[in-house]
Amino acid sequence: DIEPGEFCYIICVYDTAGNISAPQEICVTVNDWGGSEALVGTWNLIRWEDLYEGTTETEIVGEEYCDEFGCETQEYGILTFEADGTYEYVERYIERDIDGAYGSAFDDYTERGKWSYPGGSSSDMVLVQYYYSEESEAGFQEETYAAGEAYTYIIPAESIELTTTNFNVTDRYDDDGDGNFEEIYAQFFEKQ
Repeated sequence: DIEPGEFCYIICVYDTAGNISAPQEICVTVNDWGGSEALVGTWNLIRWEDLYEGTTETEIVGEEYCDEFGCETQEYGILTFEADGTYEYVERYIERDIDGAYGSAFDDYTERGKWSYPGGSSSDMVLVQYYYSEESEAGFQEETYAAGEAYTYIIPAESIELTTTNFNVTDRYDDDGDGNFEEIYAQFFEKQ
């Protein structure tokens, strides 16, 4: 029942011997769901790029991508942000063996939840997933999280690039903590 805005509290910690720390004031800003009007709308994934150990792989939506394991075509990836703070992401892949024809191998994915992104260079984006489903030739599965539970993504402000027509998200991974990114994964969306 916490309303959007800033609230502050004072905290002290103490141990079993009765020692106590100096009081510290902690302030927290609570954002409402939704946020930046520039993000509201439907965004089509146009491509993704994965840079791993100096090698870049690029997959363009609607074009076949093959590697040593087989071929796939991501038919679409559509991300919709509603003004009421809800979002939905849907995507579809079709797959085939290297020497085979496209057949019944496919994967349809849907994710729904809430979003918050005030916008600006210091604002992280929060996506709270409450529902997902996945359907493939192997069958259908879905999960709806119970009240108070969800899968949460926090996208750092420096990973987001947003204009009136483009929305790009770049994840950087420093697996060994040496300050160098072993993998950089970027998704590029265009507004419908």
